[in-house]
Amino acid sequence: MKTGLNLEKKPRKDVIVEKEIKVSTTDPDSGYMVRNGKPEGFFYLDHRTVDHKFNIITDVYVTPGNVHDSVPYIKRLEYQIKKFGFEETLEAVALDAGYLTTPICKALHDKNIFAVIGYRSFKPAKGLMAKWRYKYNKEKDVYICPQKHYLTYWT
Repeated sequence: MKTGLNLEKKPRKDVIVEKEIKVSTTDPDSGYMVRNGKPEGFFYLDHRTVDHKFNIITDVYVTPGNVHDSVPYIKRLEYQIKKFGFEETLEAVALDAGYLTTPICKALHDKNIFAVIGYRSFKPAKGLMAKWRYKYNKEKDVYICPQKHYLTYWT
């Protein structure tokens, strides 16, 4: 089906972006954390694993505050599988929305572990319409906004 749209991706421009990393003068092992609804500053994060049946904390791992929650997850899961002998019995895990990342989904799939992961519905910036309000028209290969305008593909 020919759409008349140029679907070729434009070549990537290599851009080097330097990012300032803040380091505490009193505790250089901590990490500078900035999150909505949380205080800003140098912190540590503790990552806990909890048994679903008895609500017992089975693992605690501490990272600097600027390490995303999902980063240590797979290694900690592998540590617990080995520690508790779950190689043949672990069937499923439940995770909050912060763990919904491609590397985690891939690793769990490869280990044949079923995952129930929370979903975070993002609100669009003020003045923008939510993504779900746009409808896809398969015949014309376009999205249609609520005001009935066609949105053509571009990169």
